[in-house]
Amino acid sequence: WYGERQTGAIKYAYRYGLMSGRADGTFDPLGNMTVAEAITIAARVHDIYYANETEFDTTGDFWYEDYVSYAISNGIIKRTDFSNYDRKITRREMAKIFANIIPEDEMEEINEVTELPDVDEDDECFDEILYLYTNTVANKCIL
Repeated sequence: WYGERQTGAIKYAYRYGLMSGRADGTFDPLGNMTVAEAITIAARVHDIYYANETEFDTTGDFWYEDYVSYAISNGIIKRTDFSNYDRKITRREMAKIFANIIPEDEMEEINEVTELPDVDEDDECFDEILYLYTNTVANKCIL
């Protein structure tokens, strides 16, 4: 996903503070993302978008506590959405999180799809997945 020719995705994610790599200083683009890591990225994007300049504290009992609190208080997730922040996150859960970081009036419809071939309409995250599938950020220069 980060490009065979090193298109800069990793460099820009790091430069803009969206991702900082693992605790040991490595970056693992082929690894799995945890719930905590996804919430962290979502909180950082939301914070950048709204120019809050939040100073996130990672020194608590769990490094991600501040990000989770931010996500809950800003409506990105609900307190009851996740019970284990250290487990791998699913793509459906990522869609549920990321659908809540940019306001709808800042999104631009890019297609009129109403069905998805690999997601059932009864799926818990169907609406969020469809929303992300059919929209993009209207102002692509938020960073």
